[in-house]
Amino acid sequence: MCGRYRTKADSQEDFTQRWGAWGKSIAGSMGQIELRPTDPIAIVMERDGERRAEAVRWGFQPPNSKRPLINARDDKLLTQGLWKRSLAEPRGRILIPSDGWYEWLSAEDPKVKKQPFLHTVDGGAEFAFAGLLGYAIVKGERVPAATIITTSSAGAAARIHDRMPVVLPDAESEELWLRGEDPEALVEELCVPLAGNRVTVEPIELPSNPSASKPKKAAPAQPTLLD
Repeated sequence: MCGRYRTKADSQEDFTQRWGAWGKSIAGSMGQIELRPTDPIAIVMERDGERRAEAVRWGFQPPNSKRPLINARDDKLLTQGLWKRSLAEPRGRILIPSDGWYEWLSAEDPKVKKQPFLHTVDGGAEFAFAGLLGYAIVKGERVPAATIITTSSAGAAARIHDRMPVVLPDAESEELWLRGEDPEALVEELCVPLAGNRVTVEPIELPSNPSASKPKKAAPAQPTLLD
């Protein structure tokens, strides 16, 4: 699974150069060492042949869900209606920029706090999670929301957790995820574990004060994302 991740980049110039898009609403979600479920997060999508960046809520939450659905399993994408609808059209598939995610291991002694492990790719380079765009019902209103696709773990990541986020391996894969027309082929080709030798896992200390890593309040999300 992926329940926390980070995005250290805080420069508009760097973000635009890497992802080919920028949006004012994402400023508050950048430069964060621990993004959490329901936080506003930056996403990159394609509309009318151009990339756009927006901030949306992390976690689908339809009316019948008691908790945010922050992850979508790769083996449910083609059969579970909620994921299937987003996956079916290019406009429902998004990139979620990151440069690392966290998983926790429990100690044998239940009195000892769980140890967080940071997972990075290619020595700390930026990458994209494969994501889906949907919605959440917040205070009776429908707002844009994102979920991160997960798959089985490989390499060092498998020693920490049996699931890991789908990391798109290169720019070509990122483009294919945004533009591809065959959902079944995309799941088969792209929703797979990243090569184990590209992922590094190391123990890390995170701030004890959650507010230290909480992003600023994002600008209102654009309702047109769900049109």
